Amino acid sequence: MDKSGQCPAVHAAMHGHLDALIFLLQCDWSEYDGQLTKVEAMQQAMVASAATGHTNVCALKFVSRKSSDMFKM
Repeated sequence: MDKSGQCPAVHAAMHGHLDALIFLLQCDWSEYDGQLTKVEAMQQAMVASAATGHTNVCALKFVSRKSSDMFKM
């Protein structure tokens, strides 16, 4: 996370980098104190992409918490 508390997935969403966002969210995430969970990162990514007008990211549908079938377009 950066100094403002945003993880790489949020930055990818803010700048409309859908491929990078999907890649990052498909990775295994270990949970550490003070770090975002994958679910929190997905929520923040959707808010960030909507706020910056990246409808391609907003169209991403999260269908499951399992990384193997998490994303559908």
